[in-house]
Amino acid sequence: MTSGFLQVCCKARLAGAVLAIWFAVAGVCAAQPQAGVVGGAGEPALFYIDQRIPQSSDGNTGTSPDLPWKTIGKANATLTAGQTVVVGAGTYEEEIAPRNSGTDGAPIAYVGRGGDAKPIIRHVGLLRKQYIRVIGFEITQNSKQYRHGIEVYASHHCEFLNNYIHHTLGQAIRNNAYYGTSDYNVICGNVIAWTGYPQGLPGEARGHNAINLLCNHTLIEYNDISHVLDFVDTNGAFNIIRNNYFHDFKNSDFPDGSGDKAHVDIWQPYGVPGKPSDHNVFEYNWASANLELNSHFNQIRDETRPRSGEKEFVIRGNVALRMGSYACQFGAIDNVHFYNNTLVDLCVARPDKKSWVMIGFNTEGDNPSVGNYVLNTIFYAVCRPEFGRIISVGEGCQAELSNNACEKSGGHASCVVTAGINFADYERDVLYLAENSHAIDAGRPLTVVASAAGIGRSFTVEEAGFFIDGHNLVLGDLIRVGADAVTRVVKVDHATNTLTVSPPITWRQGDSVVLAYQDALPDIGAFEFSRDYSYDVALEPPAATDRGTRRITATVAQPENVRFVTFYVDNLPVGTDATAPFTCDWTPTRRGAEYHLTATAYSRFASRQPTKSVSAVYTYPGE
Repeated sequence: MTSGFLQVCCKARLAGAVLAIWFAVAGVCAAQPQAGVVGGAGEPALFYIDQRIPQSSDGNTGTSPDLPWKTIGKANATLTAGQTVVVGAGTYEEEIAPRNSGTDGAPIAYVGRGGDAKPIIRHVGLLRKQYIRVIGFEITQNSKQYRHGIEVYASHHCEFLNNYIHHTLGQAIRNNAYYGTSDYNVICGNVIAWTGYPQGLPGEARGHNAINLLCNHTLIEYNDISHVLDFVDTNGAFNIIRNNYFHDFKNSDFPDGSGDKAHVDIWQPYGVPGKPSDHNVFEYNWASANLELNSHFNQIRDETRPRSGEKEFVIRGNVALRMGSYACQFGAIDNVHFYNNTLVDLCVARPDKKSWVMIGFNTEGDNPSVGNYVLNTIFYAVCRPEFGRIISVGEGCQAELSNNACEKSGGHASCVVTAGINFADYERDVLYLAENSHAIDAGRPLTVVASAAGIGRSFTVEEAGFFIDGHNLVLGDLIRVGADAVTRVVKVDHATNTLTVSPPITWRQGDSVVLAYQDALPDIGAFEFSRDYSYDVALEPPAATDRGTRRITATVAQPENVRFVTFYVDNLPVGTDATAPFTCDWTPTRRGAEYHLTATAYSRFASRQPTKSVSAVYTYPGE
């Protein structure tokens, strides 16, 4: 994917350079630098729907907020590439189901009106569509007319942003194998809750999964998901699930459900014969209070016949807190890189039945799990204090285990810290390291340089699978080589263990390679030691005297804790900046109009509050 999708431009700074950036499919929540032109974002071709307006009619042109259309059905039949419809508050007993597709650089967008309550709709249905955006809706169901909240079948380069999806008959977001995969989609900033619990339908409170997709190159980030069955299930390659807040499941959530038979995983990739789940990333998520006997963190097994060959998983920077059962099972899965995670208070459903093992690698049939790593991870009160093994590597399986911290959890040869982990405030679930933590500087480098000393953009390392190049969705990892050479990974060659980076650097054989925010000797756990992982955001709208292109500025407290800031105008994203000072240029066109401006900061690390937003109203006086 080499060209823009959102057709809005804003600058991003990387390694001291100012880059032009077109927001690709991941653009609003994770800017991918591309070739383009720095400049201000204007406004798309706008139509309006507002059933509250007495003059609303599908016979209107729909181009004026005073003479809007009345139904979403009119927009479905009318919109073409590059057009946006703004929907006013109210309940619409309808679905979003566009007849046409958008195009690269000219999407079709449905957006809830800025400053209003989210408009309520019953369903989003996309079949063989491309470049569709759905932003700022409440999607909930009270009948059996629609099966799921959002259905996205064989549809690509679509975005589902900042919606509230709840009390659906079935799943919140799904597709199935009949139509094939849906690729290069973005699911960002949504609140999802109470799936499989439609309102006003007795006997239907059975529970359903939140997100279930056959997909490739899909980004699932910054969502708040609770009171569901499986939180995220995916099949496919090069998907990234990051910075989500997954929380709160009990069997009693769904009185018509399967009770203690419910099996609820935070993330469960699954295989389809000939379509493996591989090169997937699960990072910087906070998962807590998944409380029942069959509640787990990651459940990844290659159970297909013939085997689908699932491999290359990066699982890092996550918090798993108060899971009902053990954390992870990797059955016949190869090349799992599980590092710098924090696991606390697991197996809470039946303390008297605490598991012996938290992470297990096992064979499925005659196929073992090999080439795996578990390192720099905290295990605190997760399994039996006496005789617990913490990590199990089954017969024929292989894993490198080192530099873990294990307290109140039994023992393991990889545990270099067995006491004094010392969280900042364990009682309040503040799981950063305290200043006196024995986990500080107790980790190991992820890998080391294998190439002879040199200077350039490509070098080999002992194990390249710890890092990602962004999968054409997001920026690749920012890494530190040796003491102070910081650069960005732009390509990972797993076959040769070669990293290609930008800008070029100087290296020596044996130099440590870590993530840029880590020390040369990383700390153990999801958080490098810091006294403050908080962040906040303030918005500075353009001055009333400004002319032409306006600059919107966001001031962020502790910007090192923020991945990026996205700017919205009337709920439409108009730009993203990844480095302070966070700014975006924008050009208003409607004289005398009120614009609702929002700046949203997105946490860099695992958090129970992965985003923070601030809004202001700006009135355009005209030129």
